[in-house]
Amino acid sequence: MSKHVIGSIEGHNVIYVEEKDIVFCKNTTVPYSILKRVFKNTLTRQQLKEDLYYTTDGFNITLGCLSTNKREYQEFIKNIEKIKTDGKRNK
Repeated sequence: MSKHVIGSIEGHNVIYVEEKDIVFCKNTTVPYSILKRVFKNTLTRQQLKEDLYYTTDGFNITLGCLSTNKREYQEFIKNIEKIKTDGKRNK
């Protein structure tokens, strides 16, 4: 199973699992499609899973108990899109 470290939040690796199309960080797993969709949404708070919320003030982003900023979150998405594009080319 291909696991890619795409960044870090508060010292914890953010890992993209290519075959499952999920993102994992500090005991939290979320489908990539959800992370990408909420980033583009203008809502300030969204429930991603029963026990996980995404909140933003327009600059800072919190996923559960982990906080990052919009630029870093955007970099995670960019890195995942590159992995997906490279994977398609290699098939």
